[in-house]
Amino acid sequence: MAKNDLHNSFGNSDWLRSLLDTSPSTQISITAIAEFLESDSALLAQEKFLFISAISAVKGRESDTRHWMARSLKSGLAPEAARHAAALMLLSRGIEVSRLMLLAVPLDGSAPLTDHSPLASPHLSEIFEYFTQVFGQLPDRITLLADHCPAALTYYYLLRKAGLEVGALSPRLSELMLVAINAAECQRDYIRIHADGALKKGANEAQLVEACVCAIPFSGIAAWFPAAEAILSLRSSGN
Repeated sequence: MAKNDLHNSFGNSDWLRSLLDTSPSTQISITAIAEFLESDSALLAQEKFLFISAISAVKGRESDTRHWMARSLKSGLAPEAARHAAALMLLSRGIEVSRLMLLAVPLDGSAPLTDHSPLASPHLSEIFEYFTQVFGQLPDRITLLADHCPAALTYYYLLRKAGLEVGALSPRLSELMLVAINAAECQRDYIRIHADGALKKGANEAQLVEACVCAIPFSGIAAWFPAAEAILSLRSSGN
């Protein structure tokens, strides 16, 4: 891969030229990771680009969020899937990250994805049943919200179901995207939760590894250590 091609991945800037000129090893290493990102492998390139757009949004880098989202869309990601990913970020990292991702998706004049008919507030027993199925038991963090702020629990439940169970972005890819962004923030426990969810929704170990590797150029090799621990813990548990 030539230097000009690397600029397509990481931006055409003076800092990249200087970095590539530092040593042959630096150029070879950056070329290797860029070739991985650019290729279809266990994950499609468009999926990796989407994950990197989300990582960029988490880091507050608007131009990079747009760059990688544009590349994902150009590579074949459907705009409605990109908007679904942005909505999922509302649950995972809040309003600002969701906004950055949504602004990176061009408006195409399509109709809203859902109707706006009134939705009945879910009963607490329904919420408890759902989280028991997800986690194998009812976590204390769920009952703590139920005891003191049931509105926040309803928010969590509805956004989680909408983001991870149904929608234009497959549940498998939704979980893998959360694996990637949690790897970028070295969040081992969250990596494990969503890696487990991804496996249950059809992902394989190679896809988990590749989702985490997407974080390495943008968060350093430190992203890989908790990611590897999380993935290997699932292997040892038989998941």
